[in-house]
Amino acid sequence: MKKLLLVAVPLIALNSCSININGLNPKSDAADELIKERTETIQVKADGIRKIDVELEVGQCTVNYGKSENVDIVGKYECRGLNKDKVSEVFDTIKLKHEVRNNTLYLSFDELKNTSFISRTTDLEITLPKSFCDFDISTDVGDIKLNSLSGSFDISADVGNITAENITLNGDSKLEADVGDVDVSLADIAECEFEISSDVGNIDLDTQGIDYTEKDVSKDTVSEKYELVIGKKCQAELSADVGDITIRK
Repeated sequence: MKKLLLVAVPLIALNSCSININGLNPKSDAADELIKERTETIQVKADGIRKIDVELEVGQCTVNYGKSENVDIVGKYECRGLNKDKVSEVFDTIKLKHEVRNNTLYLSFDELKNTSFISRTTDLEITLPKSFCDFDISTDVGDIKLNSLSGSFDISADVGNITAENITLNGDSKLEADVGDVDVSLADIAECEFEISSDVGNIDLDTQGIDYTEKDVSKDTVSEKYELVIGKKCQAELSADVGDITIRK
């Protein structure tokens, strides 16, 4: 009879380290790691602009209303790596592009290339005049935060959380995260269609006193889906493929 040989393999604690999307631990304390960072402020005249379109590869985006009639953008950029020349090369390519076309302000960065063992983040805080009423914002990796905005929303995060506090829905809107939580609180609503979805993550909707009616609810072991009518005029659909849905008022 053959004998079964058992080999002891040491377990590795998965929470002992973290690896970011570019293969470098962004929180490493290695003495030879190089970090470059800077902050810039950009102001754009908002005459005639009603929509903002933001595309971020890696970074957080926060959007608020302000008192100015201009768009104020604060960008915080950081680059980390072990190779000084490559870090400097990537860091020098971090430039915020802004362009106005068809009453829309477009904000984006060039796609990051040749990034082995280089980590780059581009965080934006955007303050808008209240004339803005159309929001199209997407991130590949990063959180999106919306504060007290009013209008229609097309918001997506591949990997990241979406937080929309005290928003007013004045048009058809969609908030979706592939991997991440979506938290929404409503200040007011108009007649519209509203969709909230997360492939992997929880959904929390607070109507803050606005009445709602559940039209249909379906649940299984891992997924949940709700169809609602909010304020008797907003058709809403909430779906979490892997996650929980909480609705409050």
